[in-house]
Amino acid sequence: MSQSGAEAVAGPNGGEPGVAAWRLAAWPVAVVTFFVGGWLVTSLAGRTSVTGGVLLLMVSLAATAVAIGGHAYGPRVEGPLDLSTRMAIGTLGGALGGLAAAAALWLLALVHLTDLLGVALGAHLGVSGWFGRALGGAAWGFLLGIAYRIIPGGGPFGRGVVFSVLPSLYVLLVTYPDLGLGVFGVRLGALTFAFVLFLNLVWGLVVGRSLAWAEGTNVGPVSRLLGEA
Repeated sequence: MSQSGAEAVAGPNGGEPGVAAWRLAAWPVAVVTFFVGGWLVTSLAGRTSVTGGVLLLMVSLAATAVAIGGHAYGPRVEGPLDLSTRMAIGTLGGALGGLAAAAALWLLALVHLTDLLGVALGAHLGVSGWFGRALGGAAWGFLLGIAYRIIPGGGPFGRGVVFSVLPSLYVLLVTYPDLGLGVFGVRLGALTFAFVLFLNLVWGLVVGRSLAWAEGTNVGPVSRLLGEA
């Protein structure tokens, strides 16, 4: 089914403007409440803060359910790159992208570019580092598969590149400050942010290529197992 045909078919009440507006509004609510709730739970002490954070995380989960559940899914509706395919291939491609990013960082350290630019990254990338990047890449790839339809950028490549900004911001604004490395990881070097953006760009290109392959070869792993393709 063509993309235009997929968009024309909607679930129950999916064609009503009010339902589409609710779906659209649910995404920012889900994202904002997730990050604020997570911050309250992990960063602030006190029973009130933790309780409020948990409640916000519950709101985020409910908003995500509204945003995702308002669509019709499956290869007959979405075409070859349906939700099941996006989640499965996104996870696999994300893991491969994490390994590709780790390899890129290792090469940059090998040619001493990180040392030349005063960035303390990649000097001791052990087995746990490679595994951690693959695991993190898989998690972000899974999220990319879920949110794929609302990500700007056109095809799989463009959407992979656009989405790669999100893990970069998470590392620079959440992970590094929590580790005591400062916002944007300034304690690792002034140009740390540029390396993080580049490495996640590599990840985005790999996961985007994986999704493009899935779209071009009509792969629907979960849907086919369920007999929907």
